[in-house]
Amino acid sequence: MLYFVLYLLVSALLRNCCVGVIASRHQQCFTFMSDNSSCPESWHYWGNSCYKITETRFSWSDARDECRNLGGVLAVPSSDQENEVIVNWVPDDSNVWIDCNDQEVRGIWKCREGNVEITYRNWDPTQPNNKVNEQCVVLSTMWEMKRQWFDVSCQRDNKAVCKMAARPFLQVCCIGVVASQDQQCFVFMSDDSSCPESWHYWGNSCYRVTETIFTWFKARDECRKLGGVLGVPSSNQEHEFIAQLIPTDGMVWIDCNDLEVEGRWKCREGNVEIAYRNWDDGEPNSDTDENCVALTKRWGSKGKWHDVKCDKPIPPLCKMAVRPVLHV
Repeated sequence: MLYFVLYLLVSALLRNCCVGVIASRHQQCFTFMSDNSSCPESWHYWGNSCYKITETRFSWSDARDECRNLGGVLAVPSSDQENEVIVNWVPDDSNVWIDCNDQEVRGIWKCREGNVEITYRNWDPTQPNNKVNEQCVVLSTMWEMKRQWFDVSCQRDNKAVCKMAARPFLQVCCIGVVASQDQQCFVFMSDDSSCPESWHYWGNSCYRVTETIFTWFKARDECRKLGGVLGVPSSNQEHEFIAQLIPTDGMVWIDCNDLEVEGRWKCREGNVEIAYRNWDDGEPNSDTDENCVALTKRWGSKGKWHDVKCDKPIPPLCKMAVRPVLHV
């Protein structure tokens, strides 16, 4: 009877708990944060942060206030990669405010994200041109030199790029104590994590390339059946790890497509939009019937992305969160 009750307890834990909880006689309910992170609706996830391009236009100072009202700060890129990611969310022929200005000392540009000073710069070759009334900075997709920074008047009305830390999930876990006449058993979870057999562990996630091949749509269904989602890399490091799982001359489906609008590629992992891209040279080649994406080592590619026909039979790359280790 004791083991049956323990079985029920462990089953409940698997449904409700994640990491780092130890039961005691005096307290059985715990609030804790899981390793999963999320962004509010209409925000974009990248690099453990959430980004939003506002729909409304503001002056530069009002843009900073608006980002604070939304729970974040006016953003400023700190690397080429982050700059490129933000540009992908900026509409064509548009400007967005970033948190850079020379209002304190003319010609000395200060870029901050919250209270952190950012040294990265991505000026257009003609910028800053130090006109007297141009003391704030936009990231622009308007002029011929796209994706770079321009100094403009702080009174202009532009959209803002806001940024906040990704929000961890708060969860409550209640753990029972099973007692018999001569013993008490406590169920708890360690910080160790594990993956099911035939899955590979990296970065708090489990990855699997299936042996069976599927069309792109069936590949997504298969990953769900296995308890995960069709994966897509979100960084160079994750991409390199996944590429190691692919045999020479092999390829795998990832969750990217332009099925909604031709040429507008969307990559998602579950419900999270992924901005990272790693196209091979000449890709995507925009053939109208090549609407899905595979990570491939064929055709001389070293694990880069190709757009291919969605009905091509290819094994999927599945991904799931790691499973906590339970102890009794």
